[in-house]
Amino acid sequence: MDSKAVVLYIDDEKMNLSAFEILFRKTFNVHTTIDIHKAVEIVREGKIDVIITDHMMPVMTGVELLKNIIEIDSSILRIIHSGYIDDPDIQKAAEDGIAHYVLDKPLDKKLILSAIDEYKQSKK
Repeated sequence: MDSKAVVLYIDDEKMNLSAFEILFRKTFNVHTTIDIHKAVEIVREGKIDVIITDHMMPVMTGVELLKNIIEIDSSILRIIHSGYIDDPDIQKAAEDGIAHYVLDKPLDKKLILSAIDEYKQSKK
């Protein structure tokens, strides 16, 4: 990942999408969507370095989304950003490598930057 990584953020709450974009638009090339199917399409169409997804969403969970993303491009850094980090499905996803990181809501810019930086360092 270069200094201007491409980050896709998925959440079913538009306020969270707006907040993420405001916080990170100068740091990353940010894509946001409320639509899971659109997220998969974005990943298929171009190079995404990082995907950050909420877990509890109406069409499918964040874990299910990440399983689909792995089939498309397993090199993407995968983060679940949820208010339900104790959910057994989320914990299993972390243990199984489906999610590289599990971060608690609300948005914490330093925590997200730290996770991305730690992942970049581990790939060197």
